[in-house]
Amino acid sequence: MDLIKTNIHMDQTDCRVESQFTLDEDCNISDNKSDVSRILLSDAIIKFEEIRAYDEQVLVRGKLVYHLLYEADDSFGALQSFSGKIPFEERINADCISSGDNPLVTADLEHLHINILNSRKINVQALVLLTALQESIHSDEISTGVSKDEPVEYRLCNQQLLSIATMKKDICRIRDEVKLPANLPAMSEILWSDLSLSSVEFKPAEDKLNIKGDANLFLIYRSDDATTGYEFYETSVPFAHSIECNGSRDTLIPDITYNISQKDCEIRPDLDGEERIVGYDIIMDLYIKLYDDMNLDYICDVYGTHSDIDVTYQQYDVKTLLAQSTAFMRMQEKVPFHLKEEELLQIKYCSAKLFPENASVVDSSVEVTGYIAITMLYITNDDRFPFRTGNFEMPFTYSIDLPGIKEQTIYQMNANLEQCQVASAGSDSLDVKVSVAFEVFAYDHNVMDAVSDMEETDSKTCCSSNRPGIAVYFVKDGDCLWNIGKEYRVPLNRIKEQNSLTTDTIRKGQKLIVMK
Repeated sequence: MDLIKTNIHMDQTDCRVESQFTLDEDCNISDNKSDVSRILLSDAIIKFEEIRAYDEQVLVRGKLVYHLLYEADDSFGALQSFSGKIPFEERINADCISSGDNPLVTADLEHLHINILNSRKINVQALVLLTALQESIHSDEISTGVSKDEPVEYRLCNQQLLSIATMKKDICRIRDEVKLPANLPAMSEILWSDLSLSSVEFKPAEDKLNIKGDANLFLIYRSDDATTGYEFYETSVPFAHSIECNGSRDTLIPDITYNISQKDCEIRPDLDGEERIVGYDIIMDLYIKLYDDMNLDYICDVYGTHSDIDVTYQQYDVKTLLAQSTAFMRMQEKVPFHLKEEELLQIKYCSAKLFPENASVVDSSVEVTGYIAITMLYITNDDRFPFRTGNFEMPFTYSIDLPGIKEQTIYQMNANLEQCQVASAGSDSLDVKVSVAFEVFAYDHNVMDAVSDMEETDSKTCCSSNRPGIAVYFVKDGDCLWNIGKEYRVPLNRIKEQNSLTTDTIRKGQKLIVMK
């Protein structure tokens, strides 16, 4: 007896392990830089250099690359920049990791604090969270039909499931350049740069993945004209890229996360030889999973009509998509901000970092709580030291509607800060506008009981011959046509023909003639 089987691919999480470590190092200011008077802005990024899996352990080597914008003490209000790196080596203990595995390792810079020890030395403190994720793909054969010549009746059940089509790591490199507007002077040195991405979209296509979005660039630079001092430039450039992705097609559902592992800027000359072009380079580390949302009819029960058969059942754990959606949280608040003596003249730059602290299922939604840490650089009326920085936090609570979600539902949420604007709203407050995109991929685990094998019973043990050739059956509460046919080993179509039934629907008390 032959079953017709369909092969499906399922992904599973073998383990997810987190490891936290701190970096605390004193760093000297290089000789070609001025003494440090006050730190205005600081930022850092984690760069991996080696990730290697061993038995029950993952070795991670990399460096923390930090950047400073500071006020020099050799002249009034002079701005200087400084960059450095701190190497690290960490081991993540993970019982399910084996030598030769290729786990996904990500780093989250949870805290960065840089102090001045003296005019030539700073202290860098960082708290880093490493996460190692090991996932795998397994294949299952599920019975979806029976060979035509088999004297059996089988029942089909339906299940919506996610079958993994592609799972891989890759990178997308965004390289481009922009030219300064004509009203801005040429550059001699970039003091501070901020590169970010927003409105990022992933769309599967035939054997490739299309990626588009906006690259946002902010610069503070020293001009080549000594009379103009420092200049500020901000722009947004759309980008569109494609990367190879074997097995991809436009009907697949993407579940993709990304992390920026590199962002660099450099000054380039234009055709006239003036330093008016900014070249930038952004590397996105991608973790790509593409799913096929299948509507599968599988054999959930079977019986023989000429002889009894032994049936083997197997349970399959499958994913069923609940929702894939993007929700936008938009906040606009007035935040108190007081200056003691100076007057705030102009806000030149602001940056923000999102800290989602907790997410839980409430009614038919996911409620997210956390805060947004905002840093701004502004100019005051102090002629000697005009630049100042301010820091504040905005707590938030936001509900993402997901009809049908349950406590058992598994969901993955990526939160991306799309926009942050800060403007003065008088002498003692700020007007803050923030936009955050929450991307949610939610699915349920379901168990399928499917027929995995069947074998004809030995004729000596066959009991189908002991059943009567004709019977009158009165339908009881909870009966269905399938159970009646299985009990008497009669094909369903024969019961329907003998009782002039056009559907499988029967009602309590109904009289049925069952004849072999």
